[in-house]
Amino acid sequence: MDSSLLLKEIAGFGASLVGFADIREFAPWPRAISIALPLDPVTLKGVRAEAFPATLMAKDLEYESNLRAAFQHKMAATRAGLGFIGKSGLLITLDFGPRIRLVTIFTDLSFPTGQPILEGRCGGCRLCMQACPAGAIRGREWQAGMAREELLDAHACQREAQRLLKERVGADEAVCGVYIAVCPQGEKERSLKNTPKM
Repeated sequence: MDSSLLLKEIAGFGASLVGFADIREFAPWPRAISIALPLDPVTLKGVRAEAFPATLMAKDLEYESNLRAAFQHKMAATRAGLGFIGKSGLLITLDFGPRIRLVTIFTDLSFPTGQPILEGRCGGCRLCMQACPAGAIRGREWQAGMAREELLDAHACQREAQRLLKERVGADEAVCGVYIAVCPQGEKERSLKNTPKM
């Protein structure tokens, strides 16, 4: 299949970023298609809100114990060249920052893959660290192959998010959005989307 036709088809479904990754060293499939959709800025500003569990909340015992899925969508995205892992442990794209949802499609189709991004690009920015209510972000610049624990304490993040949500709303399921809200990457795109439409 022609990769340019596939790109057009996926973009036609509303995807904002699409990349092709070689994932042979990580999964039993040779290729992955990484798709990113921007989050609605209204959701991040608190104007309208409805509690939905995170996409990954099909919880199993392995996820419950280590807060990690068997396959990381952000790994496919970095290998496809869509973005890098920030100090927060989130995928950061140039256009939308961390304000995206990711989808991965495994395939054995043969097509050219993107240029992998193998290191972080946060530089001296520490906004997510300073904003983190749990103090979970360690402040290290990401390198491909680095353990998540070198970047942040995911369990401390989850505990604090749960505590704050229980205290403020009375709910038990929590996903922290502080890192997403403060990251300056993709601010231009966000400000354009926040412009009222007539």
